[in-house]
Amino acid sequence: MCCNNNVRKVLMLSEMINRILKLPLYLKLNALFFAALLFICTAYTKTAGFVLLNLYHKPWLDRVFRVLTHLGDGCFALAVIAVCFLMRQRRLGYSLTLAFLSSGLVAVLLKILFREDRPKLYFEKTGFRYPYFIEGMVTNNSCSFPSGHTTTAFAIATVLSLWSGKNNMVILLFFLAAVAGYSRIYLAQHFPQDVLAGMVIGMMAGMLSHHLVLKKAVYGQTRPQTKYNLIS
Repeated sequence: MCCNNNVRKVLMLSEMINRILKLPLYLKLNALFFAALLFICTAYTKTAGFVLLNLYHKPWLDRVFRVLTHLGDGCFALAVIAVCFLMRQRRLGYSLTLAFLSSGLVAVLLKILFREDRPKLYFEKTGFRYPYFIEGMVTNNSCSFPSGHTTTAFAIATVLSLWSGKNNMVILLFFLAAVAGYSRIYLAQHFPQDVLAGMVIGMMAGMLSHHLVLKKAVYGQTRPQTKYNLIS
């Protein structure tokens, strides 16, 4: 009976991998990132999963991630949107704006609803001594779930990826969004669960915003040509 269950699990895993491999590149990358984070969130405790992703800390990495985390800032997203409008890419600008605002609204509402403790306060309450808090880094205490930076990064990256459709650009955008998400864990601002939720919210907001613009629901002109139309 046990062997049958193991075989069934292996077959299910194999089927899931095959389905992932058939997805468009951006969805494929996101699915793999999602699966990795989901495994960590389900196979380990909240503290253990956080520590697992923070085993390696160096001063130079501290400096790098303090910069890269701004890829998920609202100011950075607004700058990208402004550039699109300045370049007269209005449909792209509308799509990015809708993704940014809708994903941000969902993230804020969930933060208010759950009011989860951030790592520093959580560890203080549980008595765990985490050794890698970065000197000079301001750490917040509440509203941990979901990660707002991750939400914004994936919302912007999703829209830009769907509009570009070029594999090199898709890989770069996914990498930047994933780094922004991981930086929140490295800097002890969020847990893996927060980043996982932020990724899903941002990606869904980006896809829906892209879809609405394609369907002329936001901007009623000629339908733009894009490589990926993930929602028909």
